[in-house]
Order: sequence, then C-alpha cells, then structure tokens
Amino acid sequence: MRVLAIDPGFSAGWAIADNLKVVDLGKISSKSSLSTPKRIQQIYDGITEVIKRYPDIQKIAIEDQFAGRNRKTLKIISWVVGAIALAAVQQDKSCIKYAPSQVKKALTGHGGSDKPQVVDAVLEIYKDQAIATNALASKKTKGASKIDDIADALALIYTFFTIPDECQNF
Repeated sequence: MRVLAIDPGFSAGWAIADNLKVVDLGKISSKSSLSTPKRIQQIYDGITEVIKRYPDIQKIAIEDQFAGRNRKTLKIISWVVGAIALAAVQQDKSCIKYAPSQVKKALTGHGGSDKPQVVDAVLEIYKDQAIATNALASKKTKGASKIDDIADALALIYTFFTIPDECQNF
C-alpha cells in the first residue's frame, strides 16, 4: 500500500512509502512574507502537486494537532489541515490522522517523547534507506529544526504501518 504522510504547517514535511520503503520525501514551505491565506494556498498547491505526481497513493496520513499548542498555532495548523484534506478529496484520496502521542508511542514506546528522541528513532528505523538517511543527515548538520518536518512525516509512515487500526478517519 502506498501512503503519503504529511506533517502539517506552513512548512509541511511529507513522505511517500510503499509499506515501510520510502519512495520520496520533501518539504513544502510557504513564504513568511505572504498573507496567511496565500501561505495556505502555497501548501495546498504543493500537496496537490505531490498527490498528482503519485496517483497511486491510497491513503494520506496527517499528524493531528494537539491542545497544548498556543491558540494561534492551533488555528493555523487547523487551516493547513483543512487545505490538505481539500487537496486530498479533490484527488479522490482518503485521509486519516494520528495524534502526536500515538506517533511518539509507536516510535519510542512512550507518548511523551521529546523531539530529539523521535528524530533518533526515525534515523534508526530508516537507517538502511538512503533516501531517508541522506535527507535527514544533510539537514541535521544545518540544525535540528531543519529536519523536524521530514522526520515527523517519516514517523507517521512508520506509525501507519505498525498501528494502522489506531488511526482516525476524517
């Protein structure tokens, strides 16, 4: 099964995998100088392009937002998730979502893991896949925050294929 996983935000990391074999990955970034609606449109356009490039995607997995974020961030993430869901439905794809704690638990065994633990787990899981390790290693040297979005998308892929029944449809 081919899955597209997306870590939503104004910098949206994404990964496509057949089972746990990574096919492609990347990041769609919006320009911070633009208005919020234009930034959402950039993410929508980028996700639409990825879906069209890989028409055999069967599911789209998205990391859900969590209540601990500040209200402004939560609102923006919600808008971006809506844009991603719209891009999916317009291409006849179904979406599922996982809570961040589910993803962390699938990777590390603990739902309260911090970002470095998640990144380390992702690097370990995908260590034999050059496309993943090269993308993460090249960005890790430029700073940990650069790899978070792609690492989160890869974490979603792992979660989907290890605990598929624990997702929520939307």
